Amino acid sequence: MQMRRRWLLAGTLPLCSLILGLVETSPDRLADTDSLFSTFMAAVCVLLVFCWYRVDAGERGYRTSWGLSVGMLLVTTIALPWYLVRSRSGVQVLIALLLATAMFVLCCLMYRVGSALAGVA
Repeated sequence: MQMRRRWLLAGTLPLCSLILGLVETSPDRLADTDSLFSTFMAAVCVLLVFCWYRVDAGERGYRTSWGLSVGMLLVTTIALPWYLVRSRSGVQVLIALLLATAMFVLCCLMYRVGSALAGVA
């Protein structure tokens, strides 16, 4: 069940990127509500990454520290690779870092798809 939760949390990130791409408007029509929604979606994505980290750490039996947990919320781009390197060994480190990078690229692509679809409508 934990693995399913982990994949569900990770799979929600590209969906959030697609939604953000669909909803955001071009800078010349940018309204305050757009920036509020973008900030909200960024917070949701950070929270999803944090929840994924907690589930993954529990599944691996990795003892988390309060510093890493706070870091995961405040500086995710530094704390996530740190966690991946510390919680895995050998080739698993490279695989985890490649998958994290692939997830980032997928989120960027989904945002672009959402923006393109919003531009058509």
